[in-house]
Amino acid sequence: MKHLTKIFHTCYFKKILYYISIIILFGASFSSCIITSSKLETPVCKEIPQGCYPNTYNGKSLYDTSSSLLKQKGFYYRIETVKGLNSPDDEWQIEFISDNKAIMTYSESGINKSILVRRLNEEKFSTDIGIDGFNDGHNGASSYNKGILAFTYSPMVSKNIIKEINSYQMVPESKSIGKGRITIANLSGNSINSLYQPDNQVVDSLEWAGHPAIAPNGKIIVYSSDKSDGYGGNDLWCVFQTKQGTWTKPINLGSIINSKCDEISPYFSKNGKRLYFASSGHQTVGGYDIFYSDIKSEFYTEISFNDDDLNDIFSNPVNLGSPVNTTNDEIFPSSISDFEDIIYYSSNQYSNESSLVEARGGFDLMVCYKVKTVMQEKIANVKANETINTDLNQAKPKEPNFDKVEKNVTIKGKVFSKIGEPIDSATINISAKDDNLEKSVISKKTGDFVFDIERNKQYEITAQKKEYFYDSKRVLVNPDYSQDTMDMNFYLPEIGEIRLNFPTDEYKNPYKFTLDSNGIETGRIWIEELKLVASNIMLSLDRIEKIILVGHTDDVASDDYNMGLGQRRVDFLASELIKLGIPEKILTTRSAGEREPLLKKSDEDINKYRKRLRRVTLQKIFK
Repeated sequence: MKHLTKIFHTCYFKKILYYISIIILFGASFSSCIITSSKLETPVCKEIPQGCYPNTYNGKSLYDTSSSLLKQKGFYYRIETVKGLNSPDDEWQIEFISDNKAIMTYSESGINKSILVRRLNEEKFSTDIGIDGFNDGHNGASSYNKGILAFTYSPMVSKNIIKEINSYQMVPESKSIGKGRITIANLSGNSINSLYQPDNQVVDSLEWAGHPAIAPNGKIIVYSSDKSDGYGGNDLWCVFQTKQGTWTKPINLGSIINSKCDEISPYFSKNGKRLYFASSGHQTVGGYDIFYSDIKSEFYTEISFNDDDLNDIFSNPVNLGSPVNTTNDEIFPSSISDFEDIIYYSSNQYSNESSLVEARGGFDLMVCYKVKTVMQEKIANVKANETINTDLNQAKPKEPNFDKVEKNVTIKGKVFSKIGEPIDSATINISAKDDNLEKSVISKKTGDFVFDIERNKQYEITAQKKEYFYDSKRVLVNPDYSQDTMDMNFYLPEIGEIRLNFPTDEYKNPYKFTLDSNGIETGRIWIEELKLVASNIMLSLDRIEKIILVGHTDDVASDDYNMGLGQRRVDFLASELIKLGIPEKILTTRSAGEREPLLKKSDEDINKYRKRLRRVTLQKIFK
């Protein structure tokens, strides 16, 4: 991606935004331009001049990673890949909504998605739960401010609307995947609502707008767009919210910020005094680098700017330098506090490397954070043998304090059947992945159980019994949780359900996370779910005559097709269970296709309903 700028200036579908835009990741499947009207006709693409020739940056680094400086300066910086989130696919952005909770934008099978994640310490995170309310399509590159979420949305292209004319693959303009737009919504918990798109983001309907950044005052959005009246490539633009709640027309941030290359992924510092962004122009270490520009206070008091005025608002961009920036690409800067203390970003520097220790590849999330004390240095590098004579009394406090010993939380509750009867002698397994902790308790005749867990550590808690399937919860108690106890009940079904979410027409490669009964991503990887199923079956293997697995589909496509698709998907699941040690002879599979649908909830979105329909049920038949 070092020379991605060249891709932007070809007759692909006007100016294609590859995966740095995180909106059109599967655009490479199109062989030519997409037409600019719904009438299918051969497109004409004008030649766009290059003009992007960045200079090489050889300046100083703003993030010195030499640990020998700890004694001299009292701190140094450490760069790590973020643990717990990266995968062989692309992880793009972390957008914080609180000290310990954030939204991660990632790509899977060419589709951009967002999921809530938990921050455990500087470099360690865990997945939490999906976000309800997104429209079907690409959803990503978000910005949060006081309950408001701005994000990039681009519609999905269904292959049944693609037409081929004179070797060109074309779609109607209204269905164009290049039609990325900024969407604004209210975010509460893990649900968004009241979605709308501000007017005037672009002029040409095929122009792209995305990567929003809401200013700390909540009244300004800076974003990236390939609007034709910019300085070249993708420029940074801004819109101001008026007293009436509407948004002004876009204003280019000017030639100080924008180059003839691309400027993307803007982010405001918490105090609003700096704008961070990525650029393939100006002076770069290589590829896309992360820069910052100081902002004058007038930016927040005036809304009558024009392009020339904004050149007086922003200082010349400053390259963060190596080792944060590399000869590869660094994009999507963000921070939970002060950028001088910690910065998160995405980089493809490990895209061609594999690791036995952690999953990574494509774009991965990175963190560069300040190590300030001997104790923090030992935590950051437990293998360090050197002794550093630093006065701990002069150490600066770090928020939140992950080193503080917190009192355990007592979990208490009951195990019930699905019809509400208490279950005696159910096993409740408690495991913490990080330290290989595993323990279990047994429910009493009344279904009651009790056990303790630590704060700020993720647990997998699973209740099960031979005659039933399991109920499992992922639990992480925040350090600031004010109570000493937490109530938690489990309900064990006699018929289990697994919701592996598949791409359209796919049956061998499920999406990464399973879905819950509401069609929301659980944060649990599908193979982990199957391991829970296999473990539950093994509990009563000597008593089981057979396991009946039934594949269900949504109502899209014909009945015959869905019967076949349901069978292929349930056969895939059965084959995976066999790999996990379940005897093939006890597995019986059949497809129900779309013939045994669930009841649709009132006012339920059709896309969410169809997600709920796509499931596999399991039933134990005992001897």
